[in-house]
This record gives sequence, C-alpha cells and structure tokens, in this order.
Amino acid sequence: MMRAVRWARDADPERVLVTLVASAASALRSPYAAIELDDQPEPAAATGKLPTDPSRLTSVELTHAGGTLGRLVVAARGHESFTPADLRLLADLALPIGAAVHAVGLAADLH
Repeated sequence: MMRAVRWARDADPERVLVTLVASAASALRSPYAAIELDDQPEPAAATGKLPTDPSRLTSVELTHAGGTLGRLVVAARGHESFTPADLRLLADLALPIGAAVHAVGLAADLH
C-alpha cells in the first residue's frame, strides 16, 4: 500500500494518463489507444499509430460524478473485430480511467 501512495504522490499527472492509455492498449492488444478530452482538440495521451480507417476505432465515454470528461478510443487489431469480452474490458477500464482523468485535472488546477 505504501508503494502505491508514494507512486501517486510522486507521479507527474500527465504521465499518469500516458501510463493508463498504454496499459489499456496492452490489455486490449490494440495497436492504438488514446484519451480524448472534451475540452481539448488533441488527445491528452495516445500510444501507437492512429489507423487511417476510422471504422477500426471504437470508444467508450470517460465519466466522473455523472459528467462526461471525454473518451477512451482504441483501434481493433489487424482485420479483427472487437469481441464481446474486449468490449466488456473496455467498459470496465473506462471507470478508473475517468476517475484518473478527473484527478489529473484537479492536480493541474492546483499547479
């Protein structure tokens, strides 16, 4: 527990989003993942190469306390489609990532 507290205290807020998006891409074995925020024109964090075919992308809303903050966007692997298990995992990832996006926003406001 102490290690998690130390990591949270010492972590650069922007690196937190990069780490989360990389973890989401890895969990889904996705060649691309991004956190897009409603108040920013560019992704707050992204990993991989954005596919040229937008139909390869799917997204889930990132929310916190009933408000929408943005989206977690991921690309399907190769010519595969997302399985129902992939989509459940994507939905499961959205809640903690939404909370992290909110926390990073609070940290930025403090600086």
